[in-house]
Amino acid sequence: MAVIQKIRNYSGLLIAVIGIGLAAFVLGDLLGPGPTGPRRFDVGEVEVTSITYRQFENRVQQQLENWQQQRGERPGPRDAFQVRQQVWEQMVEEILLEEEFERLGLRVSGEELYELITGEDPHPVLVQSFQDPATGRFDREQVMDFMANFEMFDPGTQRQWLMLEDFIRQDRKEEKYHNMIGSGYTVPGPMAAMDFSNRNATADIRYIYKSHDDIADDEVEITDRDLRRMYEAHKHRFEQQATRSIKYATLTVFPSAEDQEAVLNDILQRKERMKEVENLERFINAQSHERFDPTYYGRGELSPNIDPGIFDAEVGDVFGPYMEDNAYVVAMLKDMQMRPDSMRASHILVAYQG
Repeated sequence: MAVIQKIRNYSGLLIAVIGIGLAAFVLGDLLGPGPTGPRRFDVGEVEVTSITYRQFENRVQQQLENWQQQRGERPGPRDAFQVRQQVWEQMVEEILLEEEFERLGLRVSGEELYELITGEDPHPVLVQSFQDPATGRFDREQVMDFMANFEMFDPGTQRQWLMLEDFIRQDRKEEKYHNMIGSGYTVPGPMAAMDFSNRNATADIRYIYKSHDDIADDEVEITDRDLRRMYEAHKHRFEQQATRSIKYATLTVFPSAEDQEAVLNDILQRKERMKEVENLERFINAQSHERFDPTYYGRGELSPNIDPGIFDAEVGDVFGPYMEDNAYVVAMLKDMQMRPDSMRASHILVAYQG
């Protein structure tokens, strides 16, 4: 009964997770290659600009990666939903503003961007990202070293830097746009004088106050007509939504042995197909309820079902299926890298006498 009660408490969240999973599965199938090539699916349109599912989903995945790297944990369903909402609002705002930028000819040149990164007054987000741990101040030399060795960093770090540059460029254009709007407003002298007068005018007021409580109830006679008139005049203030009385029953459904065998056979077939596909990311996004995860993990960060052996495996090895969170999971080792936070040590032991 405790498990059933927990399901009831989180029914809204479960519905949202199931809805997102179904949508990802259907949309992944729609984006797969059809008889005449890849299909196009638009998730929205702003003015005359369409936002495709691929554009939107790429931005969402980038933001989810940033979330995981900044907080050290994967976002939950509620956090992921908020990230998707923020990405959508950000893309709508960018499209609307970009139309104004093009019309007004607002640009951020390469020299201006370089000045915002390495100049005397760098962008605040850059100052926050490159601080000297000892002093807490902006470390310009660290930025210069990073830019000089940009090609040596892994693709994930390079993508983050390019996103940072895009953010700085967009923020600078918005600052120019808001400054133009602010400079275009003027206040006429009479209106300024009137505003000053309204803010600083004072008045000497005297008043008399008498409370209704001072009048005895027996001195006032209220008729049914008075009550009816009061009711008709104010009944709109007490309108309520219609309510329903609902009775329902919850039935716990467990898969039968035949269902489990059918699912296992299906996942085994998909496992064999996964070994042969060229575009692994598209295949996983189309076949799985979980999105493709490009994150690199260290020892102890993966599921106990695969963590002991995956670090001794070869690229392309497939693990599973194994049961995790009431679902069959198949994992493939796609790439291995020695990252900046990795270390390899070797020891040479020399024996001596005396």
